[in-house]
Amino acid sequence: MEWNDTYGSTCEACRGLYGQRTPPEEPPCDTCRPKFIEENEDAVRIFFLVRHQLIMGPAGPIDVNHEAIHRAMELYEIKDKRACFEKVLVMAQNWMDKARENNG
Repeated sequence: MEWNDTYGSTCEACRGLYGQRTPPEEPPCDTCRPKFIEENEDAVRIFFLVRHQLIMGPAGPIDVNHEAIHRAMELYEIKDKRACFEKVLVMAQNWMDKARENNG
């Protein structure tokens, strides 16, 4: 799986920025990209597709839209939808917890 297949064009933008430096530099991909094991590939792909489909409460995000997860899994023909769904929920909760920590 290619990085851009999962994470979109962010890498291309980053490469462009680093390439414009004098002298041109390679971006720090090894420290920038999150590591994941192959068995989580589907869940990572789906999470990055739906990570902004949040249900908001007065204090910020409280959940990720479950319908968005199911629709993305359908579109990408994920075979083990239940396992993928559960993994995406865990990733979303961790992501929202980090965001809350960073925002105080």
